[in-house]
Amino acid sequence: KVIIESGTTLLMGEQVALVGYQGVDIRGTADAPVIVKALNPSKPYGSIGFLGGEKTKSTINYLYQSGGSERWINNIFFSGGFSIHYNKEVVLRNSRIKDNYADDGVNFKYVDDVLIESTLFQDNFSDHLDLDSSNGRVINSKFFNFKPTDSHGDGDGVDVSGSKVLIFNSSFSGFNDKGISIGERSSVIIQGSRLENNNIGVAVKDSSHAFFINTDFKNNSKDIAAY
Repeated sequence: KVIIESGTTLLMGEQVALVGYQGVDIRGTADAPVIVKALNPSKPYGSIGFLGGEKTKSTINYLYQSGGSERWINNIFFSGGFSIHYNKEVVLRNSRIKDNYADDGVNFKYVDDVLIESTLFQDNFSDHLDLDSSNGRVINSKFFNFKPTDSHGDGDGVDVSGSKVLIFNSSFSGFNDKGISIGERSSVIIQGSRLENNNIGVAVKDSSHAFFINTDFKNNSKDIAAY
């Protein structure tokens, strides 16, 4: 397993990738976060990706990550600046995911149990968080685009595919496409959350199901699209 201790800074060169095969533990703290960023902000690094198996557990705490893109490595496509595939459990807490140039800021794929808590996703080029064939919870987190419309793509705050997810007490603002996209037979509960100033607040498609509990919609071009 890759273990990154608190206070570590990784400066990643253009198109450089870091890949691990038994999960990862990132042990940042409030006073000494782990920082991963591009050596040159105008030249994004490739990707950071971690694989695992049916018993692998990865934990990420106080990670401040930015400046990644995407890479094919050994016939595996890592679509996020930070990606984890094939883990039993992934916990991401107290982190900041910003300014990635990839299809996804973060991509979790084939993870049995995901917990994302108290994490900020901001100004990523396309989708901020992509959950593929994974089950989990997104709690007390924020998804924002603050940059001008022409400086980032038509991405979503959270893109859910083939997954079961609870989104609780979280906010989504400024997305050119959708705050939350729910597809490929997913089931999602959105509770106590807020979606404002998006093109579409939530899209529900591909035989998916969405349940809304105490959720606020404000100033979206369209609050809910179902097709």
